[in-house]
Amino acid sequence: MASSASLSSARHVLLTGLPGSGKTTLIQKTCEELEKQGYVLHGFITEEVRHFGRRKGFDVVSIDGQLRAPLARIDGHGHDSEAGPLNRPDPYRLGQYIVQVESFEQTALPLLHASNTGITVIDEIGKMESISRAFQQAVRSRMDDPRSVVLGTIPVKKGKPVHLIEQIYERKDVRIITVTKKNRDCLLDEIITAVKEATAEHIP
Repeated sequence: MASSASLSSARHVLLTGLPGSGKTTLIQKTCEELEKQGYVLHGFITEEVRHFGRRKGFDVVSIDGQLRAPLARIDGHGHDSEAGPLNRPDPYRLGQYIVQVESFEQTALPLLHASNTGITVIDEIGKMESISRAFQQAVRSRMDDPRSVVLGTIPVKKGKPVHLIEQIYERKDVRIITVTKKNRDCLLDEIITAVKEATAEHIP
């Protein structure tokens, strides 16, 4: 299911859906296929961090897998042996998570500014990430740049509105594809085609 921009005018392709619907997996598969076809991508995805099978937080990971940094941890997980010590105290809390704004900005922002053109991957434009005003500015910059195509994820409209997310839903140059557990296995080709069409039309 797609909404917002008409298919011909869409410059950005965003996936939305409930947590666990498969948005990040589809982003990863799309990136893999586009890279095989010679497209250059930069940006990041968000991965769950689990400990003994239980989620303890989220990391941001560069598309090439070379960079990783903590985005958020459940309060009490103050140290991650893989990601290194977390910056504490940190006043940014969202539910049970403490959002590690500084480490997120240090890793994610350079990835978003890695190129002035091409495909920028942003998984996710969410409430945690949007705590960072610098991230909000970077997202707007990428989406307003006529030489840039954004492939990303965005949460469903639920709970207290986040201004950046509300703005993105209202943009006329965004194609939003809803992912569910029922349709996620049928969407890959549609997403790849949408990104390739946007790239052909909007990137010199």
